[in-house]
Amino acid sequence: MNNYQRLKTCNSNDLAALVDTANPAELQAQAGQIVDHLGHYTKDGLVLVVQHGLSSLLLFQVFRLWHERPLKQGKTLHFYLICEQVPTADQWGMLAQTSGVPQTVIDKACAEWPPLTPGLHRLEMPALGVVLHLWFGAMDAGRRQLKSRPLVRIDEQGLQLRQPAHPADLGPKPVHRVAVLGAGIAGSQMAYALCQKGLDVHLFDRAAGPAQGASGNWLGAFHPHLTKDDTPLSRLSRFGHACTVRRLRELSAKGLLQEGEDWALPGHWMTFDAAQAEKARQTLEHLAFPEDVVQWKSSHQGLAASQGGYFFPSGGWVKPHRWVQASLQACAGRLTTHYGYSGPGLPDGFDATVVACAENSLNLVPVEGGRISAVKGQITKVRGAELPCVISGESYAISASGQDNWTVVGATYERPVEHLDPTAQADLQNIEKFRQAMPGLKLGEFMDHRASVRAVWPDRLPAIGPTGTPDVYLATAYASRGLLWAAVAPPILSHYLLEDEPLFALWERLSPLRNA
Repeated sequence: MNNYQRLKTCNSNDLAALVDTANPAELQAQAGQIVDHLGHYTKDGLVLVVQHGLSSLLLFQVFRLWHERPLKQGKTLHFYLICEQVPTADQWGMLAQTSGVPQTVIDKACAEWPPLTPGLHRLEMPALGVVLHLWFGAMDAGRRQLKSRPLVRIDEQGLQLRQPAHPADLGPKPVHRVAVLGAGIAGSQMAYALCQKGLDVHLFDRAAGPAQGASGNWLGAFHPHLTKDDTPLSRLSRFGHACTVRRLRELSAKGLLQEGEDWALPGHWMTFDAAQAEKARQTLEHLAFPEDVVQWKSSHQGLAASQGGYFFPSGGWVKPHRWVQASLQACAGRLTTHYGYSGPGLPDGFDATVVACAENSLNLVPVEGGRISAVKGQITKVRGAELPCVISGESYAISASGQDNWTVVGATYERPVEHLDPTAQADLQNIEKFRQAMPGLKLGEFMDHRASVRAVWPDRLPAIGPTGTPDVYLATAYASRGLLWAAVAPPILSHYLLEDEPLFALWERLSPLRNA
């Protein structure tokens, strides 16, 4: 049964009338109550806001007062805003300008405002000490999504200030030293996120350095996933795409990555053959997503596909090994690396351990009902092509930016995995698929090839969360979407490790114990 519902958007005239009728003094008084209440606790606070009437305007007043509070002690406020009628970026900016929030913060938030698609979104505003979690869609579904207990609730019944459910809410969970096993995309993103929160992280890997497995591929692509009924996989992929772009931009702002050289957003074109094209078109028409999210194209900048396909304007590519290197470099003095680790099990002496070892994860920490299968994927590097965007579907191809004139094509999907040696047969298969999909483009001579393993959970969702073993967590089974799931895992595991992030029903779908 398809329960998908299209979004309803806000009416600008109604919002303007709301601003005109608001009582600023009353809003400021309520905002002061909220900030004072949250200021009593040393732990990060959660505020639930059910969108109605003046609640959005009150939200901005809380943002401003929290920003002006002199002793936030590094705390972050988490807000969960349920939007049954969704504001556009311009409407959000108009409401924000009534609050006194700094214009630079408003401009940045508007530039990063999520696309108007259903589900869960995240907007980080570090200048205010605020993370805004957004639910776009039906009110009842949004209420069911939140699994954490908020300290403040603002809804149609008014303002409710709540006491902590238990004494632990008064302070942070005592975690200071964390072991992360696996120095690929999954492990490096966990290490980076935990170091940013002030923890000391020890990174272990049996290889001689980072990014030696699938994360060592020359290029990798990332884009959202589409299904007609907008499955959890599809919603998670949109969330993960936004998180990935945010992290890449963050590391670029630190001078550790270079957009256009280490990563780029040239768009992603997923083409279909004659048997799939009509069904794909119907899915796109049914979803009715904005064109800045996805659109149908039969050609793109000189490329042509016989049946056309989905074009994702914000689809991109990254050099995975560079993302790993930059993330670990950003950890600075809080990271200790242990390459060539040959221990028989988990290292001792840590407050928590995160296992991010792809297909080897369950060998280190067995999980009831857990099962990982291994899939070999080979990519082929060739001269030429110079594609204007990433291509997938009938073929898979990415051209590097910069001075190098080369393209990666692939990837094979081989199981069982009998060996990890690249083969000439797989190269021929990769090149032939590209030629059939893009007959007007010529590839140059063969340059190199590389094979690695993808780890896959039976339902093709990643396994992120507690394992049943005390203080041991999994971040694994990222399959072919590791560039999305790697950025999703940190806030989920931060909830379990530090209790400083809210828990959502969508995260529970990823539990390693879901098949127990």
